[in-house]
Amino acid sequence: MAGTHSTESKEPHPYYDAVQECNGINKIYSLFKRNVSDYISQLSARSIASLHRGREITDLVMRREIVAHIVLLILDNEDPQNDAKQALSGLSRNPTNLNEIMKSVDFEKISKDLQQPLAGSDQEKKSMIKKLGCECRIIYSIFKSREDDQLRTKAIKVGIVDSFIKLFTSWDLNLITEAIILGFFVFTYPYSYTMSKLLYEKKPFPSLIRLFDHKDTDIVGDAINSIDNILYGGAIGTKASSAHPYYKDLEAAGGIERIYQLFKINASTFSRIAASICFGVVHRSREVKDITMRTEIIAHLKSISNHQNPELKTEANLALKCLSVNSVNRTEIEKDGFKIPTD
Repeated sequence: MAGTHSTESKEPHPYYDAVQECNGINKIYSLFKRNVSDYISQLSARSIASLHRGREITDLVMRREIVAHIVLLILDNEDPQNDAKQALSGLSRNPTNLNEIMKSVDFEKISKDLQQPLAGSDQEKKSMIKKLGCECRIIYSIFKSREDDQLRTKAIKVGIVDSFIKLFTSWDLNLITEAIILGFFVFTYPYSYTMSKLLYEKKPFPSLIRLFDHKDTDIVGDAINSIDNILYGGAIGTKASSAHPYYKDLEAAGGIERIYQLFKINASTFSRIAASICFGVVHRSREVKDITMRTEIIAHLKSISNHQNPELKTEANLALKCLSVNSVNRTEIEKDGFKIPTD
């Protein structure tokens, strides 16, 4: 449904009332129940789910059947355009729908599946990768843009994040798909100090840094953005004038140099931005001793301090503020009359 893609994902579907006025939802549900064809059933289920973005499916039987069908579409890899994934994400914004979704989602099983060694024939490996990708799409659909530390903590406690870290560390890089890294990414965003600390305690930096060597630049971007979110959460939850609490662990993992290298490679615009923000945030109150690093990172952060994306702008300005706690860094920032943002 086009209206799904043209409005904010947190808003109710703009066509819901118009469809409901002509009894359209019940008619679509009747079409779903008739099972004319797999295609019609899939389209009907996705339409009902999309229309109920952030809105409870009040009919208990309809809710149970539509949720089960959407989850099955994703798990069976019958969602090539990610329409079912988007529909499930919209449904999950209502707590009643979410409760129904969670009846079909077993975090502990997914965690165990992620821990299974990738072995067997090429076909068996391919099948396992596809299965894990589908399970990770379910995780992504549930957590995408959701501020729900309680549900994330529940998943972390059964070992999902540990399983992701083990996979990122042990698998052949080229077999790690974006669906899998995105399953981890949604634990880092929306960021909060609580989640950042939980993730930091799992020691994720070495495994995420390893992904910088992946040939897929989107996966590299997901990895650096995951680190960015963890560092950002750690910064906003601690004293603004103190050293960043995760600096030593990142440095021990070779992260400072690797992040700078990623910045220099400029694999993509957004990975370069994320690398510069990471570098600035983690150097809170610390002098960037390498003059070239200091001048290049600060110059880039200043260049994006008024970025059209408000979230990127906020993050870039926080990175500049973190750097400015140190007098040497602040002198570099204030060159040419630049004013450190205060908002």
